Amino acid sequence: MNRRFTKEELEQLKDAEIHFRTTINSQYKRATGSKLDTLVADLYDAATGGKIVRNFTCGICSYNMYLEIGRKYFADKEYYEKVETELEPEVVNDSVSGENTDVENNLATNKENKNEKKDRRSASRKTKD
Repeated sequence: MNRRFTKEELEQLKDAEIHFRTTINSQYKRATGSKLDTLVADLYDAATGGKIVRNFTCGICSYNMYLEIGRKYFADKEYYEKVETELEPEVVNDSVSGENTDVENNLATNKENKNEKKDRRSASRKTKD
């Protein structure tokens, strides 16, 4: 079982984000408390159904735990951000008429507007040449 972190779990892990970043990008682990280490390990175990090594006094063990969990944290965070930007609520209330409109209509309109902007940009570039 390897599920995504829930949004609530990601929120709980937010305090560890700087430690995840440092571990992934700078290849070292900052000092953390046992409370944060335990929370991170517990949430990871819950999400994966596995058991991560909990030897927090071992530097490389702790580093590997934050590296693995940090990668999962950022992948899941990116997934939720992508989903939220691509999907809109199922029904949008039209404030003018009070009627409900489909999201598909709104998305189609947004696509048309983007295409019009692209056409205008390419036309202006051609006239500059």
